[in-house]
Amino acid sequence: MARETSDFRYFAAKSREIDDPENHTSTPRRFPLHSAIRDEVAEYLATLPPGSPLFPNVKLDRDGKRGHNAGNTLWKWLRKIGVVTKGSKKCFHSHRHTYETHCRGLIDKDIRNYLMGHGAADVSADYGKYPIARLAREIEKVNPLADPEADGTDESEVATLAA
Repeated sequence: MARETSDFRYFAAKSREIDDPENHTSTPRRFPLHSAIRDEVAEYLATLPPGSPLFPNVKLDRDGKRGHNAGNTLWKWLRKIGVVTKGSKKCFHSHRHTYETHCRGLIDKDIRNYLMGHGAADVSADYGKYPIARLAREIEKVNPLADPEADGTDESEVATLAA
């Protein structure tokens, strides 16, 4: 369900898989929505009935989960709208790598890991949560339309330095 404050939107999601070993808590995870997509995502979330899975029309896989099939469905949609080119060798999970690249140098590693759902290097990092307003400010540092690997370096200089 989409939630809104005066400054940002976010949504809360809870794992629907009962036997999910990664879901140690019944507390929903909160995800801030980047301003580039917040209206579209909020509109979509508003169409879902209360308690609905995020992608209710995606069939469960043989393990009773939607994640893999949801990724395939989103990948097809990204191809249809031209975000991904036909014949791309990447998988849907590749977007996590792109997001990580976008965040480096902009968002602190601990917050990046928290936003991406990565495990922590030490036990203390598993305790507590970041305030949702802080997470919303952090994701706004990322320009999702920029080439994440473009850093202004002249490629001929890189080749010369490597020689």
